[in-house]
Parts: sequence; C-alpha cells; structure tokens
Amino acid sequence: GVCARNTIYRWLAGEGDVMTRVAGAALEALELTLDDPRAIWGTVRVDGTVVACRVGSAQWLQGSWRQIEGSRESAEKSCSQRLDYLTRASR
Repeated sequence: GVCARNTIYRWLAGEGDVMTRVAGAALEALELTLDDPRAIWGTVRVDGTVVACRVGSAQWLQGSWRQIEGSRESAEKSCSQRLDYLTRASR
C-alpha cells in the first residue's frame, strides 16, 4: 500500500532507488530484516494482537502498548505469551 508493486520489483532487481519507508515496508512484507546483533527487540500491542518487532521500527511506532524484551527470541516468546493471555482474557 505504500507504492506500486512494480516499483518494489524494480528496486529488488537493483533498478533504481526507493524512499526508506518504502524499502522498510517492502522488507517487512517479505519478512526480511537487516538484523544487527545489537538490535533491541520488544513487544507491541496493536488492537487485539501483539507483535514482536525491533525497537524504533515502523511496527514499534504503531502500537499503543510496548515492552522491551531484549533479543528477538525473548521478544517472540513474550509475544506468544501475551497473545495467549489476550485471547484467554477476551473469552
């Protein structure tokens, strides 16, 4: 939704540049990351779900509730636990 699909195809093929937000959205949609081992991960609550994402990323800025977890693995584990809690609480 941030640009035309053919723009992403051209960019991935090395034909020109895109803006940072477009590149970030494309990488996020493809579930690709340029991981820095020093990156800090966290959990973000977005409406009725919880996501694990890098602190400061586009997803991190979307949520209404955040908790810093440290590594990606710990954030994903915490995300799963929080999502389970939310699911049980809504029943």
